[in-house]
Amino acid sequence: MSKFKNTNSAVAFIDYKPAELHKNKEWRIVYYAKVPTKNELKRFRVRIPKIKNLRERNKTANKMVLSINQKLACGWSPFYEDKSNQYKSIDEVFQLFIDIKECLFFSVVVLLVLLNFSFCFPSGLGFSNLCHLLNLSNFVFSLVA
Repeated sequence: MSKFKNTNSAVAFIDYKPAELHKNKEWRIVYYAKVPTKNELKRFRVRIPKIKNLRERNKTANKMVLSINQKLACGWSPFYEDKSNQYKSIDEVFQLFIDIKECLFFSVVVLLVLLNFSFCFPSGLGFSNLCHLLNLSNFVFSLVA
């Protein structure tokens, strides 16, 4: 008898469940999207506006379902659209990191230029000029944060 168990049960990792139209008393589009911080799906519901013409309401609902499914297939998530939470896509995180690094590099260059400029005065900076230099360097470093 083999020591290993049969592990043929493969589990697909899915980030969403496609949108479906539910026609009840109130028409809704229901779809599921993966919570970025967890390995679970959350349900989202979108109401279909009431239109007297049934054919037009079906047409509108089908367009909405198609639009949501296309966005989900392209990697869109409703969590990234909501500005109340702090979920970011990996592209946004990388761009934020690069922006911070560029700003930090710029502030260090400015500080070095200011320090080199201060050594150009043979009599020294004086107290008021030194305070202005420190305020300017604090302002530059505050841009980084």
